[in-house]
Amino acid sequence: MYAELSELKESLKIDQDDVSEDIVLNMLLEASADDIDLYTTDKFKNADSVPTNIKLCCIKLAAIQYRSIGAENLKSETIGPLSSTYNHEMPIYIQNILNRYRGAIV
Repeated sequence: MYAELSELKESLKIDQDDVSEDIVLNMLLEASADDIDLYTTDKFKNADSVPTNIKLCCIKLAAIQYRSIGAENLKSETIGPLSSTYNHEMPIYIQNILNRYRGAIV
């Protein structure tokens, strides 16, 4: 994993003492690291340390996945006057950061 559970909890404003979501959060961090590895063709898989922006991408991806729990199959929904559209793709701003490392030698 490229980020710590405590960092993800801080990002999500979850109290560090609240362990009720720890299993899910750890799974999301692992899945996000796997997504980064896949996207960058394992550039950081065996690295002793990773750049800060890779850590931040991992945290952001895990946070996005956490916030979308329950909306996995939704494309959009309308509740009263409010309408939401869901995008389940990797955000462009994260892709732009990861693109810097696709051909990099680490």
